[in-house]
Amino acid sequence: MVFQICCQKKICAPDLICGGTPCQAFSLAGEKKGLEDARGNLTLKFVDIIEANDTVRKQDGLSPCVVFWENVEGVLTDKTNAFGCLISSLAGLDQVLTFKRWPTAGLLRGTKRNVAWRVLDAKYFGLPQQRRRLYVLAGGKDFKPENILFEQHTGELAVYPSFALNFEKEGHYFEIFREYSDCLYAAYATKWNGNAAAYNGSLFVVQDGRIRRLSPLECERMMGFPDNYTNIHGARRTNRYQAVGNSWAVPVVRWIGERLIQNNSVFDIHYICRCSRGYIYLSSRMSRNIA
Repeated sequence: MVFQICCQKKICAPDLICGGTPCQAFSLAGEKKGLEDARGNLTLKFVDIIEANDTVRKQDGLSPCVVFWENVEGVLTDKTNAFGCLISSLAGLDQVLTFKRWPTAGLLRGTKRNVAWRVLDAKYFGLPQQRRRLYVLAGGKDFKPENILFEQHTGELAVYPSFALNFEKEGHYFEIFREYSDCLYAAYATKWNGNAAAYNGSLFVVQDGRIRRLSPLECERMMGFPDNYTNIHGARRTNRYQAVGNSWAVPVVRWIGERLIQNNSVFDIHYICRCSRGYIYLSSRMSRNIA
């Protein structure tokens, strides 16, 4: 539907397209079926929309749009190689790049687009939540996504701050598992065992000797939203938990967005380093299959 709307010019071809195709196909909750899951296949439909949009932009004399895509890091180890299909298609490669395990950061200079990706953790952006997500940026051949997603550290890396795990506030006594929680999930309102947090208790709090879930307000703060952002007319608590759990971590996306607007030229990549979990730089002339 969106593909046809773009081709028929029923909407203006945007400069930026953001997407977060369903993550269930790449997570434990969805049994990690990847492209064999209809939701996982939407990853490739997303590329079709990008291509349709850029076709219209080219007809109008405009440069390719900037692509922003987010997902769980499980897509990097997906057995159907959905991530390889995604970035190979975006880059305009004739064959799909294949890795047994994709690195957590990388850069691909293709024949059509340049693509960069990086796994970022929300707990290093001021949020009390360990939320590791994969962020992908792509654009035309003049676009340098590495100048937005990557940084060159010149000083010491900050250590996550330490706080008291037992404390009193407004006449109530609280106990928490640690300074930050594990990843907040969409089914948090109805399931106690959505992820690792069910085993370590990091998504629950003891208040006055009784264990409870985090409130919708507390969850909003864990994602960086303003207080009561999801407290709209007709929304139940379950709806609010779902909305927050399915959202992007606000400070992370704000950081990327600000750098995208500024288009900072932080540094240029002059080296190639292949590592199973580290950083990788690829050009369209390199081997398509790398162990």
